[in-house]
Amino acid sequence: MTVKATQEVHIRANEPWIKSGNKKGILYPGFEVEVINVINTNAQVINGNGTWYQDKNGDYLWSGGFSQINELGISNRLYQDSNFWWHRDYHLHELWGQGLTGKGIKVGILDSGIDLPHTDLIISTNQLFDCTQSGNINDYTGHGTHVSGIIKSTSNGFGTKGIAFDADFFFMKITDDVDGDQPQYMANAIRKAIDLDLDIISISNGVEKLNTDIRKAIEEAAAKSILVICAAGNRTGASGSDVLYPAKFDSTISIGGCTESQEPLSDSINTNYTELFAPGKDILSTYPNNAYRALSGSSQATPFVAGIACLLLQRARQLNADFKSDQLKQMLIDSSDSSVQNIKIINPLLALEMINS
Repeated sequence: MTVKATQEVHIRANEPWIKSGNKKGILYPGFEVEVINVINTNAQVINGNGTWYQDKNGDYLWSGGFSQINELGISNRLYQDSNFWWHRDYHLHELWGQGLTGKGIKVGILDSGIDLPHTDLIISTNQLFDCTQSGNINDYTGHGTHVSGIIKSTSNGFGTKGIAFDADFFFMKITDDVDGDQPQYMANAIRKAIDLDLDIISISNGVEKLNTDIRKAIEEAAAKSILVICAAGNRTGASGSDVLYPAKFDSTISIGGCTESQEPLSDSINTNYTELFAPGKDILSTYPNNAYRALSGSSQATPFVAGIACLLLQRARQLNADFKSDQLKQMLIDSSDSSVQNIKIINPLLALEMINS
């Protein structure tokens, strides 16, 4: 079987124990090993765990630093830009190479919850907020954990890499454990984001009918010059063909998903209200139980845009400390590629040129 490290593991050659100062090597979280033998020994118990794995080289590794791969899937052993088309094709390495990592920018995600600990999500508990009646931040769908990683996955050389991995990241849970998604929870979360003085809000969620409480909360965010980026939504069968709220509000920017070939996702809502498209097909990101999974939709495209907005805002404020985050909305639209499939696709480099000019 194949297992992956969940914490730093010191490898011992041909003996099932760890001795300080006598290391053969180290496996870091996310690395995988092929196990040919499992040994249980009462003589070598660490933290109550006496199970050891023997790899194909004959070396022993303490199982306390490993977990068996599950059906949710995991990432490559090492992060490589070339394996992530949404990073490669949108030239994110060039933005990172200019020192644009989101540092100093406050961004928040409103979603189903977040599953921690995760080796690729290093987030302070002081920046996690339950805006429902759940009483916890737990993620029972995986949706919130996935969209969070698109922005905030740690730049640690393995797993995935968030677009704005240095941003000051906040999470607001809006899916109640019992009641599910209710408009008042989203409104609560938007107001929490306002109280936290966030620069950018990413919402991969929405409702079909206009809700006055959400509208008022969005108006309050607009009054604070916060850039609110929202998923336009995905069609479900013959229904759901109109952009969701709050993406439909004028002060937000509504996002649809596109494929690697820059075509709209087949189920992504594409109307005059869909203002910008971004990568949303088979996006690999963090998932509950310290795993990774590839998902598709406008939900994935939305944090992509939010992450790019963090990088652009960082540069804009280097040039002008008074630059307001909502000023990015028109720049993102004006710099987009509008010649492909008659849709506007985000162009991070061109947007950066506009800010630098």
